[in-house]
Amino acid sequence: VLHAGGGQRHSTKEILPDGTVARRVIETSCDFNAECIHKQGEDTLGDGFVEIECKGLLCTCTLSPLVPKAADTIFSFTTEEPCSLDNAAQMLQKHCMLGMEFASSKKRPLPEKSE
Repeated sequence: VLHAGGGQRHSTKEILPDGTVARRVIETSCDFNAECIHKQGEDTLGDGFVEIECKGLLCTCTLSPLVPKAADTIFSFTTEEPCSLDNAAQMLQKHCMLGMEFASSKKRPLPEKSE
């Protein structure tokens, strides 16, 4: 389930030599997250959360597995185009979730607990 996201764009207005006004983007930032749960209320192997946060062209993905509980995996990358509220969900799927097995349609059993 793709959840919520946000975005900000800071810009300035600049008067060009010909007298026209141009808007120049100084900084952009955005974030988006997804809850990857096979079935609400039932622990399923591979359940977890995924989040992307970008500032300018630098983005960071955080993968937080819930079942089995494990340390977060965090990695960063640069993009050619700034993140915005319009493309944040797409960037999350393309860069952070690619190849993941969260919330697959096939239920996978939990590993047996060892004592």
